[in-house]
Amino acid sequence: MGAVRTLADGLKSEGIDVLLDQYQPPSGPLEGWPVWCGRVAETAEKVLIIASKNYLDCWHGRQLPGLRNGATHEALILQNRVYEGGAGTAFLRVACFDDKDKDFIPLRLKGLSRLNARNPAEIIAWADGRGVVAPAAVLTTAPTPVVAPTHPFDIQRASSPAAFVGRRRLLTIMEDLMQRGGGISLVGDARIGKSSVLAKLSEMAVRSGHAVALVDTQTLDGFDWPEIVRKFTSGAVQPTSATCSQADQAATLIANWAQRQPAKPVVLVDEAEALIRHLDIRFFERLRGMIEHLCLIFATRQTLPVLFREHRNTTSPFGNKMNTEPLGLLEEAAAQELAERAEPYSGLLRLWCGAHPYYLQLLGSCLSGSADVTEALSRFRATAADRLTEQWERLRPGERRGLQQAVQGIGVNPELRPGLHERGLLSPDGQAFGQVLHWWIKREDALNGHD
Repeated sequence: MGAVRTLADGLKSEGIDVLLDQYQPPSGPLEGWPVWCGRVAETAEKVLIIASKNYLDCWHGRQLPGLRNGATHEALILQNRVYEGGAGTAFLRVACFDDKDKDFIPLRLKGLSRLNARNPAEIIAWADGRGVVAPAAVLTTAPTPVVAPTHPFDIQRASSPAAFVGRRRLLTIMEDLMQRGGGISLVGDARIGKSSVLAKLSEMAVRSGHAVALVDTQTLDGFDWPEIVRKFTSGAVQPTSATCSQADQAATLIANWAQRQPAKPVVLVDEAEALIRHLDIRFFERLRGMIEHLCLIFATRQTLPVLFREHRNTTSPFGNKMNTEPLGLLEEAAAQELAERAEPYSGLLRLWCGAHPYYLQLLGSCLSGSADVTEALSRFRATAADRLTEQWERLRPGERRGLQQAVQGIGVNPELRPGLHERGLLSPDGQAFGQVLHWWIKREDALNGHD
């Protein structure tokens, strides 16, 4: 019942009045369960049935006496409402948490539009924020106390390889790259998971017997050439300023190290734009020449052509040597796997965060150690607002209008959709990635006096 409680909490957070037995005190409603269940089933403006084998048994009266009496009582009343209403079934919908649950939908209700219980946005669109939604399948379950869970979410550092989820296409590309050599320009906005991907790729390479250099430019001790060589060779080469004072000397030392390795070494550079700003262009030209002898991954927020043009006023030396791989939202299965680490709040995470790895981690972290969902959501929105403001400032005016149109339900310009999707702001079908983006844009529009 944790998933249903999470779904109900998410609907309530959107202003929908939800009647749920788990919201009743342990002693039950004052009027007693039979009266309460019957009244809710008879008068609720909208009723959402959660498909399950147990509920199907209640619908058909197959439960043993004394077991789920309330649900059986309520199911009979709903059947009468369907019978009396004939074709008028707008008040009733069925939702499934898993695809296999469709087998437990009562025959009379199979013609209704089926909602995805793991995508609360569908349910919100049906409920439209008005009326009372009574989750019918759980009206008679015993109230479940809210227990503050512990969640494996940490927004302060990259995900460990053991906790990593998704990015299957990129990992497959990397497996091939380690065999033949080459480069990848990994492009993604801040907090989309670039560092986590690099940590995972590093673990893969080590496990496969490759020498690995993981270079985080934020931890470099300056940008002198001996330091660059040490980092690019993972400390295997230790030159001095006397023996390494120029780009060509540094590149030669790195090339010699790479050629001595029994398997192609893997060099992963996080925040690589710092190198482009500080290092001689000749160094990158030499890297291009050795790229077949190693695997080179540059993680940046902008593409390499844009960075070289802005910072060095030249074209990218890598040309067609490094394929660009945008890093956007997680795959649906991976996002669900990540959200389910926060059971019983997985539905709430998917509603607010969609498939965005950072916001899933952020909300999971806010819920950790908190039994007050409302307070956790408030803390989540406060931090999310700061992050979204930062990202908004980096968008062009047309991209901003595109996001506003997505939130307003207006079709986004087809030319803008791919870019916004690659940045993790739009889902593949052109929708805002999660409820947090809806909330933030509507709040900003209200604060700025926009309709």
